[in-house]
Amino acid sequence: MATDILSNYPSIEVEIANDASAAISLAMRVRESSQALIVVTGSFYTLSAIHREGRI
Repeated sequence: MATDILSNYPSIEVEIANDASAAISLAMRVRESSQALIVVTGSFYTLSAIHREGRI
């Protein structure tokens, strides 16, 4: 997914995290310092990992 965005929309900033917990932390840091739109993609496994973090 990220490689598709990077190749088709080079002006969009993309950051990739190694796991759901790291992605949540990254998204929260970005959101605190900007009005960036945060997009989460993945499976129900990803969603449940984010839910376990208590962020949604």
